[in-house]
Amino acid sequence: MKKSAIVFAAIMAVIVLISCEQNNDIKGNVPLEAAKTSAIKKAEPVSFTFKTNLSADKVEWTVSPNRNVQIFRNGYQAKILFGEAGKYLVSATDQITVARTAVTVDSSTYVAGDTSTHVPVIPQVPVKPVPPADTVTPKPPVDTVGTHDVFLSLAGDEFTITPFVIDSLSGTGIGLTIVSTRAYQCLNSYIYFRREYSANESRNFKLSMSHVVQPGARFCQTGTKKLTVDTFIYPLSEGKQNLEIELDGSVYKGFIVRNGNSYSINWPYTTGIKFSTLTLTK
Repeated sequence: MKKSAIVFAAIMAVIVLISCEQNNDIKGNVPLEAAKTSAIKKAEPVSFTFKTNLSADKVEWTVSPNRNVQIFRNGYQAKILFGEAGKYLVSATDQITVARTAVTVDSSTYVAGDTSTHVPVIPQVPVKPVPPADTVTPKPPVDTVGTHDVFLSLAGDEFTITPFVIDSLSGTGIGLTIVSTRAYQCLNSYIYFRREYSANESRNFKLSMSHVVQPGARFCQTGTKKLTVDTFIYPLSEGKQNLEIELDGSVYKGFIVRNGNSYSINWPYTTGIKFSTLTLTK
């Protein structure tokens, strides 16, 4: 009897040890930040943020069930469109920590400009003056504390827009991937931008790219990269859609025409901001 008790105690000790080792290797779930988790409409873009100290390229985003879902990934952030009503679990992981949040999508369909789903525009952050741009990649100013973001001008940079068709059961539209020509310090730097879209009679899409937000020296992830802005014009109905993009005080204007499954982009610029293609087919 005494011998059996000793054996049982040894087995339990091994189980506890293995459990502790596993807990040291895999961190528990943490909350995933979301712009909203309820009263979400079908095709309404919802922003999610995953906070981690690891590189943005290690972050993976998933939605369960993956039923008519569009995920626009941008490192630590993602915009997600849900095409059907129901309950979903949104997850993000850096291969060590997993963050999850549950969301509920109702049966109504999102219409851009609808005040019931309007998210207030974040006030623009003042841009600190910087020397004129040149061909050299901008370097961050000396930050003795290293905890404050640095704001860099986009003056002199140029951008290429790659459009693509967004197709879901609740409608179609165009996604825009906008990439800088210049590479910037810190792999976790990003472009501060504002987006306005009206799908009603005025049919205007406006995008303003203000400046680069570069983390302080303490939080800067070493390296350089070209910066990307991911946005979309959705839903996009038949006819003409005005398109306006502001960059460093200059305003670029054009329009998109949808004719059935075909999209043509009228954009007269070949410098500053240009499109990689001017025609799309669904």
